[in-house]
Amino acid sequence: MKILNRTKPTEPAAQEGRGHTSLHLTPTSHVAEPPRRSPPPAVKARPANGIKVKSKIETFYHAAPAAKSVQLLGDFTHWQQQPINLRKGSNGLWWTAVRLEPGTHYYRFLVDGQWHDDPECPLYAPNPFGSKNAVRQVN
Repeated sequence: MKILNRTKPTEPAAQEGRGHTSLHLTPTSHVAEPPRRSPPPAVKARPANGIKVKSKIETFYHAAPAAKSVQLLGDFTHWQQQPINLRKGSNGLWWTAVRLEPGTHYYRFLVDGQWHDDPECPLYAPNPFGSKNAVRQVN
């Protein structure tokens, strides 16, 4: 018979006179990177009329090698309410993958706080601010 030694975790000791607890952490020599995940497969969504539609993973790219941050904003992010931060590749190309429902979607990039067009997008529509939004058609 094998007996396992189970110990009860101890609480960090309170520092005298300070009214809070301290926790001693031991540094580790190696911290593993999280595993790389591929985008999830398309999922069937149910609109109000009950007909099943498939959402699709759409990839967005923007070249900005000197940028500190690039965000994707569009009707699918409620514009500035839920911007999507793009990841910077080693070649200065920023990218993200987004699940979108079929239909027409409008978007723009925000690069270091400045609005930018998508130079790779062939279709644009004017917006109420005197500029234009890129248009992504999802089938």
